[in-house]
Amino acid sequence: MTLIDMNVWDPNARLGDLQLMPMASWMNHEEFRAAEIRRLMIKEQNEPLMIKREPSDPMALISTHNLLANSPQLAPRYISD
Repeated sequence: MTLIDMNVWDPNARLGDLQLMPMASWMNHEEFRAAEIRRLMIKEQNEPLMIKREPSDPMALISTHNLLANSPQLAPRYISD
Protein backbone atom coordinates (compact mmCIF):
# COMPACT_ATOMS: atom_id res chain seq x y z
CA MET A 1 0.00 0.00 0.00
CA THR A 2 1.45 3.33 -1.01
CA LEU A 3 0.57 6.48 0.90
CA ILE A 4 1.49 9.55 -1.07
CA ASP A 5 0.53 12.29 1.36
CA MET A 6 0.69 11.20 5.03
CA ASN A 7 -0.83 14.50 6.20
CA VAL A 8 -4.16 13.70 4.56
CA TRP A 9 -4.72 10.24 6.00
CA ASP A 10 -3.14 8.94 9.19
CA PRO A 11 -3.68 5.16 9.55
CA ASN A 12 -2.50 5.07 13.18
CA ALA A 13 -5.70 6.56 14.59
CA ARG A 14 -7.82 3.96 12.85
CA LEU A 15 -5.54 1.08 13.83
CA GLY A 16 -5.79 2.19 17.47
CA ASP A 17 -9.60 2.09 17.24
CA LEU A 18 -9.44 -1.43 15.82
CA GLN A 19 -7.32 -2.53 18.77
CA LEU A 20 -9.52 -0.86 21.39
CA MET A 21 -12.80 -2.30 20.09
CA PRO A 22 -11.91 -5.98 20.82
CA MET A 23 -10.47 -5.02 24.21
CA ALA A 24 -13.68 -3.20 25.19
CA SER A 25 -15.74 -6.18 24.04
CA TRP A 26 -13.56 -8.58 26.06
CA MET A 27 -13.86 -6.39 29.16
CA ASN A 28 -17.64 -6.25 28.82
CA HIS A 29 -17.94 -10.02 28.47
CA GLU A 30 -15.43 -10.61 31.27
CA GLU A 31 -17.68 -8.72 33.70
CA PHE A 32 -20.64 -10.86 32.63
CA ARG A 33 -18.63 -14.08 33.07
CA ALA A 34 -17.45 -13.00 36.53
CA ALA A 35 -21.04 -12.22 37.60
CA GLU A 36 -22.22 -15.59 36.26
CA ILE A 37 -19.46 -17.44 38.15
CA ARG A 38 -20.36 -15.62 41.38
CA ARG A 39 -24.03 -16.54 40.88
CA LEU A 40 -23.16 -20.21 40.29
CA MET A 41 -20.89 -20.33 43.35
CA ILE A 42 -23.66 -18.96 45.58
CA LYS A 43 -26.12 -21.43 44.08
CA GLU A 44 -23.65 -24.27 44.62
CA GLN A 45 -23.40 -23.43 48.34
CA ASN A 46 -27.19 -23.47 48.81
CA GLU A 47 -28.20 -26.45 46.69
CA PRO A 48 -27.03 -30.05 46.62
CA LEU A 49 -24.60 -30.96 43.88
CA MET A 50 -26.19 -33.14 41.19
CA ILE A 51 -23.99 -36.10 40.31
CA LYS A 52 -24.85 -38.29 37.36
CA ARG A 53 -23.51 -41.79 37.38
CA GLU A 54 -21.91 -43.33 34.35
CA PRO A 55 -24.05 -45.85 32.46
CA SER A 56 -23.13 -49.40 33.47
CA ASP A 57 -23.15 -50.59 29.87
CA PRO A 58 -22.36 -47.89 27.29
CA MET A 59 -23.13 -50.28 24.41
CA ALA A 60 -26.75 -50.56 25.61
CA LEU A 61 -27.06 -46.78 25.43
CA ILE A 62 -25.51 -46.69 21.96
CA SER A 63 -27.75 -49.48 20.63
CA THR A 64 -30.86 -47.76 22.05
CA HIS A 65 -29.80 -44.54 20.36
CA ASN A 66 -29.27 -46.33 17.04
CA LEU A 67 -32.65 -48.09 17.35
CA LEU A 68 -34.46 -44.79 17.96
CA ALA A 69 -32.51 -43.06 15.19
CA ASN A 70 -33.59 -45.74 12.70
CA SER A 71 -37.18 -46.03 13.99
CA PRO A 72 -38.33 -42.65 15.37
CA GLN A 73 -41.90 -43.93 15.83
CA LEU A 74 -40.61 -45.99 18.80
CA ALA A 75 -39.57 -42.88 20.72
CA PRO A 76 -41.92 -41.77 23.52
CA ARG A 77 -44.00 -38.71 22.74
CA TYR A 78 -44.09 -35.90 25.24
CA ILE A 79 -47.15 -33.68 25.43
CA SER A 80 -46.44 -30.15 26.58
CA ASP A 81 -49.03 -28.10 28.45
